[in-house]
Amino acid sequence: MDISFAITSFLLINYMMDPVGNVPAFISIVKNNRKKIAGKYLILCLFIITFFIFLANMLFQLFDVAIIIFQMFAGVLLFILGIKMLFFEKKKAKSLPFIISLYSGPGVITTTIYMLSKAENFNEKVYVYGVVVSAIIFSWISIAMYEKFEIYFKKIIRYAVGWKGILLILFGIYFFIDSLFCFHL
Repeated sequence: MDISFAITSFLLINYMMDPVGNVPAFISIVKNNRKKIAGKYLILCLFIITFFIFLANMLFQLFDVAIIIFQMFAGVLLFILGIKMLFFEKKKAKSLPFIISLYSGPGVITTTIYMLSKAENFNEKVYVYGVVVSAIIFSWISIAMYEKFEIYFKKIIRYAVGWKGILLILFGIYFFIDSLFCFHL
């Protein structure tokens, strides 16, 4: 396996899922039985991600050029998410479906599908799936450990929000440009 692929997959997927940064939103909604509820919802998130991966694979088999178009769309989507994160008002978490969208939303799904499209062999594809599962597990651990490390979570999150928007914009541009170089009819 190519080490740069492994590092890129790990960083992008974990960055998009943001196991530490999404904890306060979850904590603000769920007051009791956090570990149990987090486990259920994170497993649901894993199923959502898996469903969209299989759906995308079926569509890609039907249309040869679809993966390149998807990469372009993923780039535009991540760019827009980054702009929204940097310049627009942050919404407060109000419901558990919002939490599901944080852990298995468009950014996570498109990044996972993008990295699977870049996987050159079976081992790299298995690795990408493993990264998704490990990010889900780390998300659960972050929620379970929140009370012990609450002061550190708050400091990390305060500094990370602005950088996340900038990096989403950069990832979006990278995905889009990468798709342009792959586009050949």
